[in-house]
Amino acid sequence: MSDDDPGYAVSSLDQIGEGYGFRKIRHAVGVTAFGINAVVLPPGYSSGEHYHEQQEETYFVHQGELEFRRDVYSYDALAWALYKNGRYSEAQDYIQKALVLKTPEPMFHQHAEAISQALERAAK
Repeated sequence: MSDDDPGYAVSSLDQIGEGYGFRKIRHAVGVTAFGINAVVLPPGYSSGEHYHEQQEETYFVHQGELEFRRDVYSYDALAWALYKNGRYSEAQDYIQKALVLKTPEPMFHQHAEAISQALERAAK
């Protein structure tokens, strides 16, 4: 990296557009490998559910709350994200919600074990 390229980009949604609505932010933050869009919603507004067969999504909530599908995959994904961010107690709550739904998916049980071990380490 050079002095001219710090290796990261910073922007704000206000710099990329005004008001509520859809914004393409890929170029504003220098991303070339995949697309990034932002949806700025008014308070109390819901974006509704939607599904993709072939692509993944990342959600970042700056203010407010995220409401998501309440199924085994969503609970596991949230648990794993919380675990990766060191929020083991919260991760434990969500992985338990996933496991109660009786999934045969081995990865969920591996996540549960990793979260449990992290909680034990944190308690020491």
